[in-house]
Amino acid sequence: MTQAIEPSSVPARADDVLATESQDVTVLMSMDTGKFVELNETAREVWELTDGQASVADIVERLSERFEVAPEKCRSDVTGLYARLCEEGLVVFAG
Repeated sequence: MTQAIEPSSVPARADDVLATESQDVTVLMSMDTGKFVELNETAREVWELTDGQASVADIVERLSERFEVAPEKCRSDVTGLYARLCEEGLVVFAG
């Protein structure tokens, strides 16, 4: 069962994640599972804001302003990305 990702949820990077960047992508790898995910430029922005301090609502607000996208669309995209990263063991949630 997947944890519900609420606006008040606070995402944090899992402790065992390695991240490497090249020109247009960031690759994340879980040292625990060996699974990896490739992030495009926009998803990289989400990863950079994933600091264990900012809530999903805070991150959505920053990204929707930066990329001039409707908050509802941004929230849907960010929540979908976090669901995938959580499944792969790359992100954990507090709160």
